Amino acid sequence: LIAKSAEIENAVNDMLGTIVSYELDSHIRGVSESEIIKVKAHYNWSMYQALLNATKRSLHLLKERVNARADSAGVGMPPFFEVDLQMNGLAVCLNPTIDEIQSAINGGAVAILKCSKMIEAWDTVTIPKNVQLILNPNLPPVMGTGSQGTFYDRVAQDKEILKVVLLLTGSIYSAKEEAEKVIRTFDPYHWLWADDVEASYQEFQETEPTLDEFERKLRDF
Repeated sequence: LIAKSAEIENAVNDMLGTIVSYELDSHIRGVSESEIIKVKAHYNWSMYQALLNATKRSLHLLKERVNARADSAGVGMPPFFEVDLQMNGLAVCLNPTIDEIQSAINGGAVAILKCSKMIEAWDTVTIPKNVQLILNPNLPPVMGTGSQGTFYDRVAQDKEILKVVLLLTGSIYSAKEEAEKVIRTFDPYHWLWADDVEASYQEFQETEPTLDEFERKLRDF
């Protein structure tokens, strides 16, 4: 993106140079410096719009992918995340956890936003150097005013982008309660991993169980 931005800016500068160097009849007014600046600013705005729209589309696609649901026939996109129910020795838990999934989504949204973070906005204050040399070939070109910031500074302030980012940062937490309900269905079997097997067996043996009591105990499983 950085290379493409520089490539487009150079192309605009070359276009302005071609326009300024074109010979006009003496009665036709030449291109003014303010008009040159306006043309450069127009293409700078177009570059910003391109980055803004690409960022919006990427964030919306991420949002749609996260919120994808199967239709009544069970047809839909494959899951965005695969989550397993695992026993960690103390309890049944999700792997990855809801917090880890949400963190991954947040990281994806931030990564999309930061795509424009290193792309410097064009200098729309100073006339391009190649144009200056054409207009005033006997004078050294005026140096630019330096960086105008980055396109990210403007993209990140867009209200629609901020709205989608806020929706994404809480998109998975809405499923946290449902996930906890599934985990709670295993609570009746908590004793299987919480109780000491040897101690429980020894306690049962001490009751000198009959064959029928052994059978009843097995049915508990």
